[in-house]
Amino acid sequence: LNLGSKSQTKTAVLYMENKADPAQVEELLKRLQAMKLPAVLTVGNVQPVISDQKSIFPTLKTVERPDTVCSLLLKGKIAVICDGQPLAMVCPIAFSELFESPNDAAVTKPLGGIMTAVRMICFLLTLTLPALYLSVLNFNRTLLPDQLSAMLIQAESLVPFSLFAELLLVDFLVVLTFEVGISLPTTLGGTIGIFGSIILGQALVSSRFTSEATMLVVIVAAMCCYIIPNYPLTDTARLLRYFVLAAAACFGMVGTGIAVLLILIRLFSL
Repeated sequence: LNLGSKSQTKTAVLYMENKADPAQVEELLKRLQAMKLPAVLTVGNVQPVISDQKSIFPTLKTVERPDTVCSLLLKGKIAVICDGQPLAMVCPIAFSELFESPNDAAVTKPLGGIMTAVRMICFLLTLTLPALYLSVLNFNRTLLPDQLSAMLIQAESLVPFSLFAELLLVDFLVVLTFEVGISLPTTLGGTIGIFGSIILGQALVSSRFTSEATMLVVIVAAMCCYIIPNYPLTDTARLLRYFVLAAAACFGMVGTGIAVLLILIRLFSL
C-alpha cells in the first residue's frame, strides 16, 4: 500500500495465509486503505488506525528484530512495516506476549516460560510495592513484626516529609537517573548512571530527605519496571504506579486493592 496523501509511504502488510485469520487481515487492509492522513512518517502513525482501543496499555506490539517478526507471523499474527522505519507493528497481541523477550527463543522452553512469568511478577511488584510499603507504615503497622516496625518508624521519624511525598521525591530522582543514563552515549551514560545513583542515594540518606528502607523500596520497584522488555508497557507501569500509590495514600490496603482491581478490570475489557 501507499499511505499518506502527501508522503505516499510504501507500507507492507505481512501475514501467512494458512496461519492468519482472513477476517482480521481483511479488516486491517480495509482500515489502512480508508485512513486519511497527509503523511505517514513512522509506523506509529498507523497505530491509531489499526487499534480501536484508546488505552494507555499497548494493544499492539512494536518489534525491532526481523526474527521476532517471523516467529510471530508463524503464530498467525499480522505485521505492518513502513518504508524507512526499522520497526514493525504486530497485531493482534495478547497481554502475556508483551512480556516475551526475543532472547527467550535462545533458551530452553521451560526456562523461557519461567522468565516470562518472572517479568509478569515484576510488573505486579512495580505497581504495588511502594503502595504496600506506604499502606503498612501509615495504616497497618500491626502486619509487621514489632522489631521491624519499630526500626522503620524510627527511620521515618527523622524525615521531615510525609511518606507519600518522600516516595514521590525519591521515585522522581531514580527515574531521572535512569533517563540520564539512557539519553547519554553508552560509555558516558553507564558511568554517570552508576556514580550518580551512588552519590545521589548517599546524599539523600545523609541529609535525611529519605530513609534507607524507602530508597530500597523505590529502587526495587524501578528495577522491576525496567525489566519489562516492552518499552510502552514500561511507561504504562510507571504511570499506574503513581495511581496505585495515590489510592494507598488515601485508603491504605483497601485503596491498593481497589486500584489493582480497577486495573485488572480494564485489562480484561481490552
